[in-house]
Amino acid sequence: MNGREPQEDLCQLFPEESFDILVLGLQEVDRRAEAYMYNVSVREQVWCDQLTSALSRKYPSENYVKVASKGLVGLFIAVFIKDKFHKLVSRISTASASCGILGIVGNKGAVGVRFKIYDDYICYVNCHLAAHPNQIVRRNQDLADLHKRLCFPISRT
Repeated sequence: MNGREPQEDLCQLFPEESFDILVLGLQEVDRRAEAYMYNVSVREQVWCDQLTSALSRKYPSENYVKVASKGLVGLFIAVFIKDKFHKLVSRISTASASCGILGIVGNKGAVGVRFKIYDDYICYVNCHLAAHPNQIVRRNQDLADLHKRLCFPISRT
């Protein structure tokens, strides 16, 4: 997303046919210096609002509800579900872990959403790792580290 606010019609991000669950993972949604310093993004709500609006335009006969979203600097994930299944969702939790500079800056890392539907847990993770072919070892190390550190709190509801 190169640090931009949503300006285009986001309907193009969604498939032509509707699905029961839609997950969007975006990267580089916030590239401001203060976002890197504090590992937060004020743009998470802007993106959620714009995606919700785009969903209602793309699928006017469907009603999607946001299950959860999570942001970490430039990383963002949002999970939407058709309203008719929303009451079947429970134990929603989100998590994030950084693996950027010194293993703490959130320019690289992962965000995730986990929830229970019926009797099964579903987990979606969006990762942003080191780029370029010569960074394979680093990506594999970061992925192993994220696997250990991306912990979802237990939700009772």
